[in-house]
Amino acid sequence: MTSPAANSTFSAGTGVTINWTFQNGGFTPGQCHIVLYEENDPVGTIQSWAINDGSFTWNVSSALPSSNCYNIRILHTSDSDVYVVGPYFTIQ
Repeated sequence: MTSPAANSTFSAGTGVTINWTFQNGGFTPGQCHIVLYEENDPVGTIQSWAINDGSFTWNVSSALPSSNCYNIRILHTSDSDVYVVGPYFTIQ
């Protein structure tokens, strides 16, 4: 995952561009789930059935509590063992 970058900080209501690439043909074009995690626990789905084109813009919800332990996972829609994990970032 190339963005959001490690240790980035975002405010509620801002748009965040999520960029990813799957290596070694592990995930072909199609659809994917984009899920927000805090401390390795899923806290919400950013987008179900997103197009797996390597980019998605997410508007940070004001309902999320401040934390520096968020990250994003891009999950294969039919095989949850195939995914990309992004670095940790902060929402304030």
